This record gives sequence, structure tokens and C-alpha cells, in this order.
Amino acid sequence: MPEEPCETHADRDLISRGVSNMIKNAFEAMNGEGEIKISAIHSDGWWTATIEDQGEGVPSDLLHRIFEPFFTTRSKGTGLGLAFTEQVIKAHGGILTAENKDEGGAVFTIKLPIKGAPQATLGGAPSELEDRFA
Repeated sequence: MPEEPCETHADRDLISRGVSNMIKNAFEAMNGEGEIKISAIHSDGWWTATIEDQGEGVPSDLLHRIFEPFFTTRSKGTGLGLAFTEQVIKAHGGILTAENKDEGGAVFTIKLPIKGAPQATLGGAPSELEDRFA
């Protein structure tokens, strides 16, 4: 995690629920075995967090659908967790991506604009975010 402060305008509860959901999914993808790696950096006006698991990854032919509401690969899944998380990140002016690692497992990346950074305007200018999430 970065040592220096890195601020963004965000609804703490929504972001927490979204990230918790992604960690829960990573744990379930590994059937309770393996490690989950969480890292965060900030650069170029963005706060970037990654969540990596050691599961089997997402089938490549389904990867493009995992953020669709009600889409799931699990028999007991609702298909709402990742759709919810993506909408939360987008509402904060950020982006959420997913990809498979060559050595197996998946990597989810969250990018949120850093407060006051002029480069970070994807999905809404920082001033708009200040009004919604101050």
C-alpha cells in the first residue's frame, strides 16, 4: 500500500461492499485454498487497487460477461455481486476490469480518480464527484 496519503471522493460503505464482494469471490474461486493478493498504488491521477487470486480464472469465452447482471458461473450465485461492484466503481468515476493471469487465477483492477487530480476525469469530473460523494 502507498505510504503517502491518497484521497478520493467515495461512499465508504458502497466501496467497502464492492471490494468485500470481490475478495469473497476470489476466496470462493480458490475453494478456500491459496492466497489472495491485494495491492494498491497511485499514479497519474488514479488510485489503483488489484485483487489477485490463485483459482482457475474465468473461462476466457465468458470473461466479457462477468459484469452483466444475473450472469453467474456458480450454481448458488445470483450474478449480482460483480454487476453491483462495477456500477459502484463507475458511479465514482472509476473503472473495474478483470483478466486472467497466465499462471492461473484472475486479477480484478479498480481505478478511482485521485481527489483534485486533473488527469482523473474518466466517468465524471472531480467537481461532479465532490458534489455526489463529499
